[in-house]
This record gives sequence, structure tokens and C-alpha cells, in this order.
Amino acid sequence: MNTTHIHQHICSMRKMNFKSLPISALAVLLLATACTSEETQPLGQSTPEAPTQEADSAELRAFGEVPPGMTAFLGYASVDPKAGLRSAGRYEGGSELTYYWTKGDQVWIQRHSGGDFELSSSSDIDRRLREGRTNKTLQARFFFSGAFSGRSFPIRYTGTENYNADRVTISSRQRQDRPNDAMHLGTSGDCGTAVATRTGGHFDFNLVRKAAYITFAPYNSLGAIEGGRLTSIKITAGNQALNGTYGFDDNGLQLDSRPSRTERNGSTILSLGRFAVPQRVNVATNAASVVIAPGAYRDVTVEYTLEDPDTGVSTTIARRYPSMTFAPGQHRFISQDLEIMVFDDKYYMWDAQQEYWYGYKRSQPRQIYGQNDNYPRSRHQHPQRWYSTAYFSGGSPVNAVASARNNPNVNEAHWYVEGGNAHWDDQTVWSGVGHLRRGGVWLRTQQSIQENYRPRIRRDFKRETYNGYDFTTTTVIANHSLRIVHQGKPSSPREYFFLPALGYYHQGKLKDIGYQGYYWTSSPTHGGIHTSYALNFRKDFIQLYMVDRPYGLRSWLSR
Repeated sequence: MNTTHIHQHICSMRKMNFKSLPISALAVLLLATACTSEETQPLGQSTPEAPTQEADSAELRAFGEVPPGMTAFLGYASVDPKAGLRSAGRYEGGSELTYYWTKGDQVWIQRHSGGDFELSSSSDIDRRLREGRTNKTLQARFFFSGAFSGRSFPIRYTGTENYNADRVTISSRQRQDRPNDAMHLGTSGDCGTAVATRTGGHFDFNLVRKAAYITFAPYNSLGAIEGGRLTSIKITAGNQALNGTYGFDDNGLQLDSRPSRTERNGSTILSLGRFAVPQRVNVATNAASVVIAPGAYRDVTVEYTLEDPDTGVSTTIARRYPSMTFAPGQHRFISQDLEIMVFDDKYYMWDAQQEYWYGYKRSQPRQIYGQNDNYPRSRHQHPQRWYSTAYFSGGSPVNAVASARNNPNVNEAHWYVEGGNAHWDDQTVWSGVGHLRRGGVWLRTQQSIQENYRPRIRRDFKRETYNGYDFTTTTVIANHSLRIVHQGKPSSPREYFFLPALGYYHQGKLKDIGYQGYYWTSSPTHGGIHTSYALNFRKDFIQLYMVDRPYGLRSWLSR
């Protein structure tokens, strides 16, 4: 028997059926590879020589010798990201993901035409990760036993921890722990095919993706969301399965094997490691990628869930799309504005020059009943944070000139109580004072009050109330209250504006946040320097009344 026959016999003995392999973790997608050829051995030598390498192969030399009896296939990142894939993803703009090899990645190869596929015996990924002190790498070598003397070989990748070369499972439950670091793609259904072709002393191939991919990067144009974190994204299709187990061949996923739609496979949930939501698109903050099956989907819903563990408040924002179509290997980037209302953390003693916690923002309590001693204690100690001593005795109006100057005056606030048609809303979620919260009131705008008040009237709200008083010039007490009978968001919210229940500070303690709102007017009460008018509301009650000026209340946000 000559050496060629001996070599063929050895290779035949090493051939393994892919259905019985004790497979290690497989990975996602490969870019391009190369290999060296193994020389046949002299008769009687028991151990094969290491495969020879081209003298100019710096890349192969850089990472040591090929294990004895193995052929090495080098996978490397392509300049064109469409040229191939790896097992983890990172979004860097445009329409494509940048992919990487990660721990456990392996590929399948068909050594003989019509034969079974066999899994690579090992790789140098662990070494690259260790030496690079990273969790992913753009390049890796995969080792197969024996020599490869043909010109081309089919390649398949069927996902990490998949024990079959002819089936791929796209997961209905996926998880990404870090923003813009999609290390889960290989375990979630990433897959691809290729043909390795000999080029000189190398085998080169580009693995073409066969799943579909979405990267989400939600933002909130109304302001960065404090406290609340993005914890999951759910994609639901109304007409067919997004995930499940599919047949797989050299053409990729066999979409005609798509399972019938069920409640589980009709949705894909991507759990996240508490990602922040910025004011503008920022992939480094929260880019999250998901794997789905290619297809034409109708009635698609994307749900973004945010949670705040400190307040126990959570919310889900849904966005609907009539249709979405994904070709095999296609990636789509979706940046969605969540449109959650955001309010600042500024409170004031009445018409103070600076806010209640000016100079002590780090001390400001942000949880209900939280307290700190760095609150303003006297005019002498904290003159900028202390309340105004403006005095009103009737006759000419006295108005705020500092922090309360742009607030409604006492007459306007009287109108909001009388004609505002207040709706208490404890379902709408908003962000304020560092956390996600609920609770607030919707009031009609002044224009809407004019149009809806009966009997219809035309008044200057700053100068006269519905019953003919001008509380900015008279010493009559302006207190006014009504019960709130409407609950929830108004059916025509454009006619209203929202005031959150931001509570108040008293002697450095935060009270009633989420339950009541307190807002200064620009008007002092008559006959003293210690009280001014404020609007107060809770679930069942709204009132205009006199409040001691040392309390830390809100200035109005809009009207």
C-alpha cells in the first residue's frame, strides 16, 4: 500500500457523522478563511507531520503551529462587512452589523461530495481572547483533522450549541447583557453557508448569513430618562412565526419548514441588562440586536419595556408597523422615539432667586420621605434660596420678579380650577427627580377653557375670574376648590396640558411625590409677607389656596 492509500485510509477513519458528534459550543458567522495542506507521511511513521505553511503566511505564523494531524482554516474580518460574518455583533452605523468570533465558535465542513458534515475539531479562539484580553476577535483559525486535497468544500454554520448540521433553532427568548455588544447571536439562531475554495496554499471562504437581524436603539427626545431602564424589547408578528426550528441546507434556512404560528413563536423577546435611554440616538448607550427568521411579516408590534426598581414603576411603549420584510442575511436598524415626558428636579421657595437645592444638588432627596439638612434655613444663611418678602395690601398688583415671575397669576389659577376640567391620571408614566413615576393632572389650556366654558365667555384671564373678581388688586381671599371626577387621560389631550404630581419639600424632606402636585402662582396673598397662592391637586381634589412661602414647591412647566 503506497502512502497515498495509507493517507486516504486514515482520513476515512477520522470521518465522523455530524449527528453523533460530541459537539462543543458552535458560533455565529465566519468571514473568510484559509488553510494549509497536510503532507502524507513516510511508511511506518506513526504520527503525521504538522501541515506545511506558506513561507509568507505571517498570519499563520503569528499564532503558532498547527496541531499535529490538523489542517487550519483562517477566518478573518473583511473590509466589506457583507463579505462574511462572525458570532457576536456590534453596530457601527449604516445598515450592517460588525461581527466577531467568540468563545465556543465552530464551523461544519463537508469533506466528500454527498457525505456527512463534520465539525471542526478545535480553534485558536480561546488563545486570541486570552492574549487580547477581550471577549471577541475579528480573526480565528479552525482546525480539521487530516488533509484537504480537493479544490472546494461546502461550509455550514448552524449556531452555538447546535448539535445538528441540518437544523437551526431561532430562539424566542434572547438576552443581551451589555449595550452594543451582542454576544448572544450565536446562541440565538445565527447561521450561514459558504463554499471554501483553494487559493494557492489557502482555502478562502466568505460565510453568508441566512438569518435576519434587527438592531434597536430607542431614545427619548423629551429628555434622557433617569432611573428607568430599558429591560426588554418584544417583537410580535400577526401572520407567521418569527422563530422556531427550521431545516437547513447549503442554501440556508428552509423557510418552507417554518412552524405554524403560536403565541410563543409569533413573538421574540430580547431581555436586556438595564440599558439607559438617552435623549438622542446613541448606540453605545443601548443598541440591542435580535435574530429572527427571514420573511414577510404583517401587523408587526415592537414593545419597549422600562422599569425603575426604586419606585416600582414600569411601562411598556408599543409601536406598530403594518409590515416588515426581511431577506436572508438582512439587517435593519430601528431608532424609536419613546416620547416619555421628562420633568426637571427644581423646586423653589416662593419667588426665590435660586432653586431650593441650589449648590447642594447632590444632597437633594429623590425618594419620597427622603430628607437632607442642606435645605435653606434662613435669609441670612441662604439669601439666594430664600423666599421673596414682596408685600401686597390691595390696589396695585404685586407680581413675582424672580423664579415665580412666569407662573400663572392668582386669577389664571382660579380659572384652571373652575374651567380646567381636571383629569387625574395615574397611568401615564413620566420621568422626574431621578426616577420613573406615575400620577398627575390634565388641565384644559386657556384657549380650550374659553371655547368650552358655559356660558361661553371672553375674558382676560390675567385680569378677571369667571365671577368677575380681580384677585391681583382686591384683598378678597381667592381660595377655590372643586372635586376631580374624571380619571385617566382625556380623549382629546391636545386641548390639555399635564402637570405631574411632583410633591414638595418641607425642611429638607420630599413629600407627596406621585400623589399630589403643588405649584406656585406669581401672586402673593394680601396683608403679609409669609404666604402666597399656589395650586394643589390630588386624585380627587383640586384647589387654589394660600401656602407658606418657605415651602419648596414647583414652578409651572407649561400652560
